[in-house]
Amino acid sequence: MSHFADHVLFNITVPVGFQPNGMMKLFYPEMTAETLAAFAKDRAAMRQGGTVRRGPLNECRANMAHLLPGIEAQLSARAFLLGASPSECDFALYHVLWPVWKVPATRKLLAAFPKTIAFLERMSEFGQTKPTAEISSEEALQAAKKSKPAAIPQPEVVDSEGIALGDVVQVMPIDYGLDPVKGELAHCSVDEIAVRRTDPRAGTVVVHFPRLGYQMAKPA
Repeated sequence: MSHFADHVLFNITVPVGFQPNGMMKLFYPEMTAETLAAFAKDRAAMRQGGTVRRGPLNECRANMAHLLPGIEAQLSARAFLLGASPSECDFALYHVLWPVWKVPATRKLLAAFPKTIAFLERMSEFGQTKPTAEISSEEALQAAKKSKPAAIPQPEVVDSEGIALGDVVQVMPIDYGLDPVKGELAHCSVDEIAVRRTDPRAGTVVVHFPRLGYQMAKPA
């Protein structure tokens, strides 16, 4: 369910909720047409070479109308998707429906689905946590630089096409945002990839990726 929300529904609801007069204007009313155009250009560059297709607005609205009845049915007899308590699935669904629900102009698209609206209202009551302390980006980098990565208890390599621990690899998403992270392979299990890399600003760190949704290879 989480994968469906993040990888299917997200690419349907975002074009609907993030129209020029939608989420962007709601949170950044001072944005000009030029700023919006620059933002769109930046997002297009991030998606360059990706495999995810986002259809035109009319197609996205139609697909959303097709999928919402199933979500409504799932919530017909329970407070949350899997029962009486929230799970990762609920937060994944909430965040992709949120831009449609939050904007008055698009909220009407949910009007025929009262259980879904009640679900969104229920999820919104969790609110947002506040940081216990605030530090600057420079302080965060210095903390990383002074720290030593924790040892991985049982490093392993599973289905790596001959790549071994310690080999230099690059890891990046499989769909878009194809900016590779390079470093030494520290761990590669069925559900996780860990790469050790050294950065002049942050020192030596181990970056962890999910196996699902990411690709690993030796640099060309």
